[in-house]
Amino acid sequence: MITPSQLDRLEKLAALHRNGVLSDQEFEQEKAKILAEKPSAIRAALERTAAPTASTNDGFFDWALLPLHRYADFEGRSCRKEFWLFALWTALIYMLMFFMTAMNAGLNDGLGFFGWLILLVALIAGIGLLIPTVAVQVRRFHDQNKSGWFALLNLIPYVGGIVVLIFMCLPGTPGDNRFGPDPLR
Repeated sequence: MITPSQLDRLEKLAALHRNGVLSDQEFEQEKAKILAEKPSAIRAALERTAAPTASTNDGFFDWALLPLHRYADFEGRSCRKEFWLFALWTALIYMLMFFMTAMNAGLNDGLGFFGWLILLVALIAGIGLLIPTVAVQVRRFHDQNKSGWFALLNLIPYVGGIVVLIFMCLPGTPGDNRFGPDPLR
């Protein structure tokens, strides 16, 4: 599959060949290089606004930050790996902030300026991460061929979050569904 960026580069290469800047041999060599490139699954996913493939070798942070790259994208599908690594990443950040606040409070006999500053940063981060968190949940529901409106289950006191958590653990539907191609293909 040729990505849009590869297609753009091939078109520019063909224009250089037509204008006589590149010889036939140079054109064929450069074309082969472009076609041989295997773009990262994350870059390809961002270009086609679909979830990355399961065969990718991209690291933890690529997967964990993908929902931030797809900040308010409520369309398409997301695999469990994308959702859970994002959840783990945000949980680690909040635990670090909590630890820093607790250490500061223990050292200063109260929160003090630094403790309040950390709490303010945590509040701003929570507000900023609300949209990508809901968006990745919606895409997980889409992966299971369910409406994204199921994310509203979070608003039911006590049991809503548990129900959504269970849904986030379930595998998606194999193959294409009405929300797009399988993110694990």
